Amino acid sequence: MAEPIAILLVGSPRDPTVVHTAAALRASGDCFLVLDTDQYCQHGQVSGSLDDPASLQVHDRSACWNLEHFRSCYARFIDLPTNWGGSIERARIQALQVAISSLHIPVVNRPYAGDSNNSKPYQTYLLKRLGLRVPRSCSTNSAQHASAFIASCPGGAIYKSNSSHRSIVQAVEAEDHSRLGFLKECPVFFQERIRGANVRVHVIDNKCYCVKIRSQEVDYRYDRSAEVVESVHAIPAELASMCVDVTRSLGLVFSGIDFVLSDADGEYYCLEVNPMPGYHGYDLTLNGAISEGLCAFLGSRHALPERRDVRAC
Repeated sequence: MAEPIAILLVGSPRDPTVVHTAAALRASGDCFLVLDTDQYCQHGQVSGSLDDPASLQVHDRSACWNLEHFRSCYARFIDLPTNWGGSIERARIQALQVAISSLHIPVVNRPYAGDSNNSKPYQTYLLKRLGLRVPRSCSTNSAQHASAFIASCPGGAIYKSNSSHRSIVQAVEAEDHSRLGFLKECPVFFQERIRGANVRVHVIDNKCYCVKIRSQEVDYRYDRSAEVVESVHAIPAELASMCVDVTRSLGLVFSGIDFVLSDADGEYYCLEVNPMPGYHGYDLTLNGAISEGLCAFLGSRHALPERRDVRAC
Protein backbone atom coordinates (compact mmCIF):
# COMPACT_ATOMS: atom_id res chain seq x y z
CA MET A 1 0.00 0.00 0.00
CA ALA A 2 1.23 3.49 -0.81
CA GLU A 3 2.49 5.62 2.08
CA PRO A 4 -0.42 7.81 3.28
CA ILE A 5 0.46 11.46 2.75
CA ALA A 6 -2.78 13.43 2.64
CA ILE A 7 -5.25 14.59 5.26
CA LEU A 8 -8.95 14.33 4.38
CA LEU A 9 -11.00 17.36 5.43
CA VAL A 10 -14.74 16.65 5.30
CA GLY A 11 -17.17 19.54 5.60
CA SER A 12 -19.07 22.40 4.03
CA PRO A 13 -17.35 25.46 2.57
CA ARG A 14 -20.11 27.45 4.29
CA ASP A 15 -18.79 26.37 7.69
CA PRO A 16 -16.34 29.01 9.06
CA THR A 17 -14.52 26.34 11.07
CA VAL A 18 -13.87 24.25 7.95
CA VAL A 19 -12.59 27.33 6.13
CA HIS A 20 -10.38 28.22 9.10
CA THR A 21 -9.02 24.66 9.33
CA ALA A 22 -8.25 24.54 5.61
CA ALA A 23 -6.31 27.80 5.91
CA ALA A 24 -4.37 26.42 8.88
CA LEU A 25 -3.52 23.19 7.04
CA ARG A 26 -2.41 25.21 4.03
CA ALA A 27 -0.20 27.40 6.20
CA SER A 28 1.31 24.36 7.93
CA GLY A 29 2.37 22.91 4.59
CA ASP A 30 0.39 19.70 5.10
CA CYS A 31 -1.00 17.98 2.03
CA PHE A 32 -4.78 17.75 2.30
CA LEU A 33 -7.88 17.14 0.23
CA VAL A 34 -11.36 18.53 0.86
CA LEU A 35 -14.55 16.48 0.53
CA ASP A 36 -17.24 19.13 0.08
CA THR A 37 -20.37 17.81 1.81
CA ASP A 38 -22.54 20.20 -0.20
CA GLN A 39 -21.39 18.56 -3.44
CA TYR A 40 -21.31 15.08 -1.95
CA CYS A 41 -24.97 15.30 -0.91
CA GLN A 42 -25.88 15.86 -4.56
CA HIS A 43 -23.50 13.55 -6.38
CA GLY A 44 -21.52 11.32 -4.01
CA GLN A 45 -21.59 7.67 -3.09
CA VAL A 46 -19.59 5.18 -1.03
CA SER A 47 -18.52 1.73 -2.19
CA GLY A 48 -16.72 -1.13 -0.50
CA SER A 49 -17.22 -3.37 2.53
CA LEU A 50 -17.26 -2.32 6.19
CA ASP A 51 -15.63 -5.67 6.95
CA ASP A 52 -12.68 -4.53 4.85
CA PRO A 53 -12.07 -0.81 5.50
CA ALA A 54 -9.23 -0.81 2.98
CA SER A 55 -11.84 -1.33 0.27
CA LEU A 56 -13.91 1.74 1.17
CA GLN A 57 -14.01 4.37 -1.55
CA VAL A 58 -15.78 7.69 -1.87
CA HIS A 59 -16.96 8.74 -5.32
CA ASP A 60 -17.74 12.41 -5.92
CA ARG A 61 -18.43 13.29 -9.54
CA SER A 62 -15.17 12.51 -11.39
CA ALA A 63 -13.07 11.87 -8.26
CA CYS A 64 -12.64 8.57 -6.45
CA TRP A 65 -10.72 8.31 -3.18
CA ASN A 66 -9.75 5.28 -1.13
CA LEU A 67 -10.44 6.40 2.43
CA GLU A 68 -7.73 4.34 4.09
CA HIS A 69 -5.07 5.85 1.82
CA PHE A 70 -5.33 9.05 3.83
CA ARG A 71 -3.11 9.67 6.83
CA SER A 72 -5.97 11.06 8.91
CA CYS A 73 -9.40 12.66 8.64
CA TYR A 74 -11.08 15.72 10.13
CA ALA A 75 -14.86 15.40 9.67
CA ARG A 76 -17.49 18.06 10.42
CA PHE A 77 -21.00 16.97 9.52
CA ILE A 78 -22.69 20.27 10.28
CA ASP A 79 -24.16 23.05 8.15
CA LEU A 80 -25.43 20.46 5.72
CA PRO A 81 -27.43 21.86 2.78
CA THR A 82 -30.94 22.98 3.71
CA ASN A 83 -32.38 20.86 0.89
CA TRP A 84 -30.50 17.68 1.85
CA GLY A 85 -33.42 16.20 3.80
CA GLY A 86 -34.56 13.86 1.01
CA SER A 87 -34.06 10.14 1.48
CA ILE A 88 -31.30 9.92 -1.13
CA GLU A 89 -29.25 12.76 0.34
CA ARG A 90 -29.76 11.46 3.87
CA ALA A 91 -28.63 7.96 2.83
CA ARG A 92 -25.51 9.39 1.20
CA ILE A 93 -24.50 11.24 4.34
CA GLN A 94 -25.22 8.25 6.56
CA ALA A 95 -23.18 5.98 4.32
CA LEU A 96 -20.23 8.38 4.50
CA GLN A 97 -20.53 8.67 8.28
CA VAL A 98 -20.57 4.92 8.75
CA ALA A 99 -17.60 4.49 6.40
CA ILE A 100 -15.53 7.12 8.22
CA SER A 101 -16.45 5.58 11.58
CA SER A 102 -15.00 2.23 10.49
CA LEU A 103 -11.60 3.51 9.32
CA HIS A 104 -8.32 2.41 10.89
CA ILE A 105 -6.78 5.86 10.51
CA PRO A 106 -7.05 8.66 13.11
CA VAL A 107 -10.38 10.50 12.71
CA VAL A 108 -11.27 13.81 14.37
CA ASN A 109 -13.93 13.06 15.46
CA ARG A 110 -15.53 9.79 14.51
CA PRO A 111 -19.18 10.23 13.56
CA TYR A 112 -21.45 9.13 16.41
CA ALA A 113 -18.68 9.60 19.01
CA GLY A 114 -19.84 11.97 21.70
CA ASP A 115 -23.50 11.25 20.95
CA SER A 116 -24.22 11.87 24.62
CA ASN A 117 -24.40 15.55 23.63
CA ASN A 118 -27.72 14.76 21.96
CA SER A 119 -29.20 14.55 25.46
CA LYS A 120 -28.03 17.19 27.90
CA PRO A 121 -29.52 15.38 30.92
CA TYR A 122 -27.67 12.18 29.98
CA GLN A 123 -24.39 13.95 29.25
CA THR A 124 -24.62 15.88 32.53
CA TYR A 125 -25.06 12.55 34.33
CA LEU A 126 -21.98 11.14 32.58
CA LEU A 127 -19.85 14.20 33.32
CA LYS A 128 -20.67 13.95 36.99
CA ARG A 129 -19.80 10.26 37.04
CA LEU A 130 -16.51 11.03 35.28
CA GLY A 131 -15.55 13.37 38.11
CA LEU A 132 -16.40 16.86 36.91
CA ARG A 133 -18.36 19.28 39.07
CA VAL A 134 -21.68 20.13 37.39
CA PRO A 135 -24.51 22.49 38.38
CA ARG A 136 -27.68 20.96 39.78
CA SER A 137 -30.14 20.37 36.97
CA CYS A 138 -33.70 19.34 36.19
CA SER A 139 -35.20 18.16 32.90
CA THR A 140 -38.99 18.22 33.07
CA ASN A 141 -42.27 18.87 31.33
CA SER A 142 -44.01 19.46 34.66
CA ALA A 143 -44.70 23.04 35.69
CA GLN A 144 -44.87 21.95 39.32
CA HIS A 145 -41.47 20.23 39.26
CA ALA A 146 -39.88 23.13 37.37
CA SER A 147 -41.26 25.65 39.83
CA ALA A 148 -39.95 23.65 42.79
CA PHE A 149 -36.50 23.33 41.22
CA ILE A 150 -36.30 27.04 40.40
CA ALA A 151 -37.30 27.89 43.98
CA SER A 152 -34.47 25.66 45.27
CA CYS A 153 -31.84 27.72 43.43
CA PRO A 154 -30.96 30.73 45.64
CA GLY A 155 -28.79 32.28 42.95
CA GLY A 156 -31.37 31.75 40.21
CA ALA A 157 -31.73 29.25 37.39
CA ILE A 158 -31.18 29.13 33.65
CA TYR A 159 -32.90 27.10 30.94
CA LYS A 160 -31.99 25.67 27.53
CA SER A 161 -32.90 22.86 25.18
CA ASN A 162 -32.55 19.22 26.16
CA SER A 163 -30.89 18.30 22.86
CA SER A 164 -27.75 19.20 20.95
CA HIS A 165 -29.67 21.75 18.87
CA ARG A 166 -28.34 25.19 19.66
CA SER A 167 -30.58 27.30 21.84
CA ILE A 168 -30.03 30.66 23.49
CA VAL A 169 -29.38 30.04 27.18
CA GLN A 170 -31.62 32.31 29.25
CA ALA A 171 -32.03 33.16 32.92
CA VAL A 172 -35.39 32.33 34.47
CA GLU A 173 -37.09 35.66 35.15
CA ALA A 174 -40.20 36.43 37.19
CA GLU A 175 -42.38 36.68 34.09
CA ASP A 176 -41.30 33.18 33.00
CA HIS A 177 -43.25 31.54 35.84
CA SER A 178 -46.52 32.28 34.04
CA ARG A 179 -45.25 30.30 31.03
CA LEU A 180 -44.30 27.11 32.84
CA GLY A 181 -47.58 25.54 31.75
CA PHE A 182 -46.17 25.31 28.23
CA LEU A 183 -43.67 22.71 29.46
CA LYS A 184 -46.30 20.03 28.86
CA GLU A 185 -45.76 20.63 25.13
CA CYS A 186 -41.96 20.37 25.29
CA PRO A 187 -39.66 19.47 28.21
CA VAL A 188 -36.91 21.95 29.05
CA PHE A 189 -33.52 21.59 30.73
CA PHE A 190 -33.11 23.78 33.82
CA GLN A 191 -29.84 24.32 35.68
CA GLU A 192 -28.84 26.18 38.79
CA ARG A 193 -27.21 29.43 37.69
CA ILE A 194 -23.50 29.73 38.45
CA ARG A 195 -22.33 33.31 38.25
CA GLY A 196 -18.82 33.91 36.99
CA ALA A 197 -16.62 33.89 33.92
CA ASN A 198 -17.13 31.34 31.17
CA VAL A 199 -14.14 29.16 30.33
CA ARG A 200 -13.91 27.18 27.09
CA VAL A 201 -11.38 24.36 27.15
CA HIS A 202 -10.48 22.76 23.84
CA VAL A 203 -8.84 19.36 24.15
CA ILE A 204 -6.81 17.90 21.31
CA ASP A 205 -5.35 14.49 22.07
CA ASN A 206 -3.63 15.15 25.43
CA LYS A 207 -3.37 18.95 25.40
CA CYS A 208 -5.73 21.69 26.58
CA TYR A 209 -6.21 25.16 25.10
CA CYS A 210 -8.20 27.52 27.31
CA VAL A 211 -9.99 30.84 26.86
CA LYS A 212 -11.79 32.84 29.56
CA ILE A 213 -14.80 34.94 28.52
CA ARG A 214 -16.38 37.74 30.52
CA SER A 215 -19.84 38.90 29.43
CA GLN A 216 -22.86 40.57 30.98
CA GLU A 217 -25.15 38.16 29.11
CA VAL A 218 -26.07 34.70 30.34
CA ASP A 219 -25.12 33.31 26.91
CA TYR A 220 -22.01 35.17 25.79
CA ARG A 221 -22.34 33.80 22.24
CA TYR A 222 -25.21 36.22 21.72
CA ASP A 223 -23.70 39.25 23.46
CA ARG A 224 -23.71 42.04 20.87
CA SER A 225 -22.64 44.79 23.29
CA ALA A 226 -18.99 44.84 22.16
CA GLU A 227 -18.08 44.44 25.83
CA VAL A 228 -17.22 40.73 25.71
CA VAL A 229 -13.67 40.18 26.97
CA GLU A 230 -11.75 37.07 25.92
CA SER A 231 -8.33 36.21 27.28
CA VAL A 232 -5.87 33.33 27.40
CA HIS A 233 -6.48 31.27 30.51
CA ALA A 234 -4.70 28.51 32.43
CA ILE A 235 -6.73 25.90 34.29
CA PRO A 236 -5.36 23.79 37.16
CA ALA A 237 -3.30 20.79 36.06
CA GLU A 238 -5.70 18.37 37.77
CA LEU A 239 -8.65 19.80 35.87
CA ALA A 240 -6.72 19.69 32.59
CA SER A 241 -5.99 16.00 33.18
CA MET A 242 -9.67 15.38 33.86
CA CYS A 243 -10.65 17.19 30.64
CA VAL A 244 -8.32 14.90 28.66
CA ASP A 245 -9.74 11.81 30.37
CA VAL A 246 -13.34 12.92 29.83
CA THR A 247 -12.66 13.59 26.15
CA ARG A 248 -11.20 10.12 25.66
CA SER A 249 -13.96 8.49 27.71
CA LEU A 250 -16.52 9.96 25.31
CA GLY A 251 -14.62 8.49 22.36
CA LEU A 252 -13.31 11.86 21.18
CA VAL A 253 -9.95 13.22 20.09
CA PHE A 254 -11.08 16.85 19.90
CA SER A 255 -13.62 18.43 22.24
CA GLY A 256 -14.83 21.82 23.41
CA ILE A 257 -15.69 21.75 27.12
CA ASP A 258 -17.67 24.62 28.63
CA PHE A 259 -17.15 25.67 32.24
CA VAL A 260 -18.19 28.52 34.50
CA LEU A 261 -15.53 29.69 36.94
CA SER A 262 -17.68 30.53 39.95
CA ASP A 263 -17.26 33.96 41.52
CA ALA A 264 -18.67 32.53 44.76
CA ASP A 265 -16.32 29.61 45.45
CA GLY A 266 -13.64 29.71 42.71
CA GLU A 267 -14.62 26.25 41.45
CA TYR A 268 -15.03 25.18 37.82
CA TYR A 269 -18.53 23.94 36.97
CA CYS A 270 -18.88 21.98 33.74
CA LEU A 271 -21.87 22.82 31.56
CA GLU A 272 -21.37 20.49 28.59
CA VAL A 273 -18.93 18.85 26.18
CA ASN A 274 -19.19 19.77 22.51
CA PRO A 275 -18.05 16.86 20.31
CA MET A 276 -17.71 19.05 17.21
CA PRO A 277 -16.50 22.41 18.48
CA GLY A 278 -16.57 25.48 16.28
CA TYR A 279 -13.17 26.56 17.50
CA HIS A 280 -12.15 29.26 15.03
CA GLY A 281 -13.13 32.27 17.18
CA TYR A 282 -11.28 30.98 20.23
CA ASP A 283 -8.29 30.18 18.04
CA LEU A 284 -7.92 33.87 17.20
CA THR A 285 -7.68 34.70 20.92
CA LEU A 286 -5.02 32.00 21.32
CA ASN A 287 -3.03 33.21 18.29
CA GLY A 288 -3.65 30.00 16.36
CA ALA A 289 -2.62 27.55 19.10
CA ILE A 290 -5.71 25.34 18.64
CA SER A 291 -5.35 25.00 14.87
CA GLU A 292 -1.61 24.42 15.31
CA GLY A 293 -2.33 21.55 17.70
CA LEU A 294 -5.03 20.14 15.41
CA CYS A 295 -2.77 20.28 12.35
CA ALA A 296 0.05 18.64 14.30
CA PHE A 297 -2.24 15.78 15.31
CA LEU A 298 -3.65 15.29 11.82
CA GLY A 299 -0.22 15.44 10.21
CA SER A 300 1.50 12.96 12.51
CA ARG A 301 1.22 9.23 12.97
CA HIS A 302 -0.91 8.53 16.01
CA ALA A 303 -2.35 5.41 17.52
CA LEU A 304 -6.10 5.37 17.67
CA PRO A 305 -7.35 6.97 20.91
CA GLU A 306 -8.37 4.65 23.70
CA ARG A 307 -12.15 4.27 23.60
CA ARG A 308 -13.88 3.37 26.84
CA ASP A 309 -17.50 2.56 27.45
CA VAL A 310 -18.61 5.42 29.66
CA ARG A 311 -21.65 3.42 30.75
CA ALA A 312 -19.27 1.10 32.61
CA CYS A 313 -17.69 3.94 34.61
